[in-house]
Amino acid sequence: MVALGSSVLFTNVVKALTDRSRPPASHWLVNATGSAYPSGHAMDCLAVFGALALLLAARRFPGRHVAIPASAVIVLVVGWSRLYLGVHWLTDVVGGYLLAGAWVAAVAALLIKPGAEPARSEPYRPGPGP
Repeated sequence: MVALGSSVLFTNVVKALTDRSRPPASHWLVNATGSAYPSGHAMDCLAVFGALALLLAARRFPGRHVAIPASAVIVLVVGWSRLYLGVHWLTDVVGGYLLAGAWVAAVAALLIKPGAEPARSEPYRPGPGP
């Protein structure tokens, strides 16, 4: 939720600052509103699935070897869909990826300590009584 919320906020701030026009409406397969740069769909998707992939990798989740490439495929398909639908320029999608990637990397750098072992849960073992 934090990854998505911060990405939406960051996207809206950058869109307000850049106010870039979308491709011509005659190229659109769907309706779109607002500024083009950065692609909010691409940015939000990478922020959420990038954060999820980092969490899975840090926790040594058993399915992480499938989850991480699956996340990458989802992110790429979402970016491609924005181009296919004609509502973004390639630079909008790439810019969204770069901004979200930088955000995820910065958060990871703050939260993940180099060489630190992931937290492991130990079964409860009652100690000696008082």
